[in-house]
Amino acid sequence: MKYLKEFCYILFFLLLGFIAKKLTGLPIPEPVFGMIFLFIALCSKFLKVDDIGETSDFLTSILAFTFTPLGVALMVQFDVIKDNAVKILIVMTVSCLITMAVTAKVVELVQKVRK
Repeated sequence: MKYLKEFCYILFFLLLGFIAKKLTGLPIPEPVFGMIFLFIALCSKFLKVDDIGETSDFLTSILAFTFTPLGVALMVQFDVIKDNAVKILIVMTVSCLITMAVTAKVVELVQKVRK
């Protein structure tokens, strides 16, 4: 019964994420909204880590298994990927560089604030 309760907490925050996505229309995935709400609940001590700990540990341990359908879908669409490989690599490289630059600027900003 404990695991069911923990799982229901997790599903509740996922549901909140779906509702937030519908209400705001922002281009943020529903699970990200849900994780933000879960983070707020944990930080505000509305929810304790012990309330979801064991179930979230289990879900994390089987995470690789949940990506199997994605891997199969990639293989099914391999021709599309092969035809656009150069474009995909360019987009991945540019987005990686932008992410690294933004991360570096944020770190610099945080270090300035701490001083």
